[in-house]
Amino acid sequence: MAFKRVGGLSVVVAAVAVSVYAGQAPAPAPAKNNAATATLAQSILSEARKAIGGEDKLAAIKTLEIKGIARRGATDVNLEGDLTISVERPDKYLRKEAIILGNAAIDIVEGLNGSQAWQEQKFSGNMNFGNDDGGGNRGGGNRGNQPQQTAKVVSADELAKPTTLRMYLSDYRVVNGIKLPHLITRGSGDQVTEEWEIKSYKINPNLKADTFKK
Repeated sequence: MAFKRVGGLSVVVAAVAVSVYAGQAPAPAPAKNNAATATLAQSILSEARKAIGGEDKLAAIKTLEIKGIARRGATDVNLEGDLTISVERPDKYLRKEAIILGNAAIDIVEGLNGSQAWQEQKFSGNMNFGNDDGGGNRGGGNRGNQPQQTAKVVSADELAKPTTLRMYLSDYRVVNGIKLPHLITRGSGDQVTEEWEIKSYKINPNLKADTFKK
């Protein structure tokens, strides 16, 4: 499967979508010499929010539940699985991915609850990444039909190079009077590494009290 590259979306529109999740918190006061630029940016953001539904409708979003399909590119292997994202403004976020790879499964969880953030990966099935097999031997167990794993040695100079992280939002459709993206891609530099195909949005669902607990 080849990842689709989505272009033509400005950073401004991406920032608008993030502002919905982040509670549209005001930015810090700009330095004097940046005041004109900050004023222009706020004006553009205001117009963009108006275009996708308006300030009042966006401000009315308190919780959000998103379901779809997540696709990840890992060297020559493309992974695909179910995606669920839960958001509670202003500072709670939970993303879950359930990926099936042959006879194995990978569960990925990424969470934010106030100042606490975490990421977890759990493997099950015929998958063993060099764990102790119980007899003191590394790499034991049944590797099943999982792809061969390779490691790339990266120099300190290469790690120090700046990298541009990108997120593109497209395929906007109206949901409860608000235009929301149904295709999101992420990556670094020119490489697209993730694609989210959104199947449904629920605006202001009743989320369980422990949804965002680690």
